[in-house]
Amino acid sequence: MPYVEKMDIPHRHPPLNADDMKNPNVILPNWINVSYDVSEQLRNKKSVETRFVQLLLMSVYAGPPNRPGPGVDLSDDGVFGDKTRKWIQHFQQHRDLQDLVQPRKPTEPDRGPTLPVRPDGYVHRAYGNVDQKIHFTIYRLNRALAALNFRKFNLLMLNSSRLGWYFDNGYNPFE
Repeated sequence: MPYVEKMDIPHRHPPLNADDMKNPNVILPNWINVSYDVSEQLRNKKSVETRFVQLLLMSVYAGPPNRPGPGVDLSDDGVFGDKTRKWIQHFQQHRDLQDLVQPRKPTEPDRGPTLPVRPDGYVHRAYGNVDQKIHFTIYRLNRALAALNFRKFNLLMLNSSRLGWYFDNGYNPFE
């Protein structure tokens, strides 16, 4: 079951806003992590983790601005298969989105990501300290949604305690 991950960073006052999210060096203090890897272990099995990742991908690519996907339709059926893996890999290789969410070294503000995500087509559960977690695809999906649609990200966080119920009853927590 996806859960709220709390980063070990000082809380900001006032809280983060949509303008803050335009700065790739701003780290989300709270975001949704997955309990299980969305990978081959879930192939052709329905899971809350897979559906959550599918909804994140669909929300990030829905814009604004509207970004093209990998050329195959994605549904939020919760089943990991070739289409879901292709969409994950597309996000991992999408340079504009990675630049949007990847912190940069102060000495290289105009350079792209300092540590690219591995484009394996899987979403692994993030673990480790803050500096390690920000390099996982699941964090970057959350961060991309916050940068592109802060209202939708906040709605997701507000509904985070009920994600399982939403998914079990066929509801979308982003609406």
